[in-house]
Amino acid sequence: MGSPNPSQLKHLVWRAINGFLAVKGELKRRHLIDNGLCPICNASEETLCHAIFDYSYTKDVWTSSNFFQVLADAPNSYFSDKVVWMINCGVKVLWNYWVWPGFVGQLEIQLS
Repeated sequence: MGSPNPSQLKHLVWRAINGFLAVKGELKRRHLIDNGLCPICNASEETLCHAIFDYSYTKDVWTSSNFFQVLADAPNSYFSDKVVWMINCGVKVLWNYWVWPGFVGQLEIQLS
């Protein structure tokens, strides 16, 4: 399977922002299941933010990445809040990395 094209990424982000991805917290909110806890850690409700940013293993990935400082001040409530915050701050990291691979090094220098 190849890399997703921009329209696929756009569709995925749209689904994520609008709550259309089947994380357990969303399924519980829609009364489709009884337990909304993360099936891996069982410590927190499985929301999109938990799965992508806050779960202990994904948090380790973000912490060791060049983007940790950028995400540190982002709101920690909903995935859509985090995405809107990132856009409002002008952080279009994935796009810039795709168009200009040197952007990551430039971002690291600016954050230092």
